[in-house]
Amino acid sequence: MTWNVWGLRAGTAAVAAELRRARPDVACLQECPRGPLAGWRTRRLARAAGLRLVRRAAGVALLVAPGVVTGDAESHREPRRRSRWWWAYPRAWVSARVATSAPGEPGPLTTRVVVVHLDVDAAARERNVARILGRHDGEQRWLVAGDLNARPGDPARAALAGVLDDVGIAPTYPAGPGRTPRARIDGVLVRGLTVRAVEVVADVGDLRGRRGRQLSDHLPVVVTLGPQGDDPAGEPR
Repeated sequence: MTWNVWGLRAGTAAVAAELRRARPDVACLQECPRGPLAGWRTRRLARAAGLRLVRRAAGVALLVAPGVVTGDAESHREPRRRSRWWWAYPRAWVSARVATSAPGEPGPLTTRVVVVHLDVDAAARERNVARILGRHDGEQRWLVAGDLNARPGDPARAALAGVLDDVGIAPTYPAGPGRTPRARIDGVLVRGLTVRAVEVVADVGDLRGRRGRQLSDHLPVVVTLGPQGDDPAGEPR
């Protein structure tokens, strides 16, 4: 699951309830809380959702379900440059090897998961992607998930798609009551994996939390994956 949680402005309980409903093995979150209590608030969200925080940095976080084994976790902060987007979140990405159970397989399905929130500035976004690819392009089975701030065809997204397969996702932004998302700026890109199902959780756009605030201006995306060569007509995992 990948979701921009909009700083938890709707409250921890409301966002955690949606995470519990989706029941992801792996949750890739963007715009988690920032500031002095950022780590505590993100861990609190994970506990409320029945998940475990693996790694976080500058609003980006990787959470996993109980029993999911992780290792080799990393976090990387992107250099902050002066721009007209000075008010935006600092940019970062986190990654870890994640081993999830795969029914019918002799062992766990181990994948390098990279959670991103790419820059809103086009040139900075391309630099973000170059560093991610430079670090992880040698992985045989891996995925990039998050708020890409880039539509299909954008140079930064195209650079990722030159190495990984861009999963087809319906528009996710801007979400909210009475709004129809029109931009495909959230994404999941994979290599060495078979895509079994893709769901944009549309009803989240109408949900509200604390003080009537909407949960997020992005819709969450849930992607079901299996080993490469897996039978797409089989039982999802």
